Amino acid sequence: MKNEAIEPAVTSTPQPQWKGYTIDELRRRRAKALIKRELARVKLSSEMSAVQQRASRHGVRGLLFNNKEVARLNKADYAFLGFKAVRMLLKWWARRK
Repeated sequence: MKNEAIEPAVTSTPQPQWKGYTIDELRRRRAKALIKRELARVKLSSEMSAVQQRASRHGVRGLLFNNKEVARLNKADYAFLGFKAVRMLLKWWARRK
């Protein structure tokens, strides 16, 4: 009983083996990949141009906020944001020790 090997069950219908892609399928897959890559490139370039325009119009703060928020901020707002950021960093530093 211990030395008997367990035989795998044999199916009555043989399973077809995968033969690979045809040349048409390979061409279709390559075309899809090229289209996806081109769309990603166009999207990235449009986002980069938008960022460059914002930076040229509003400086560094144009990179951090969108145009409507940049136009509304004044020095008091920046001071308040800086205060909140420093407070948050100090709390984090205190917890770390």
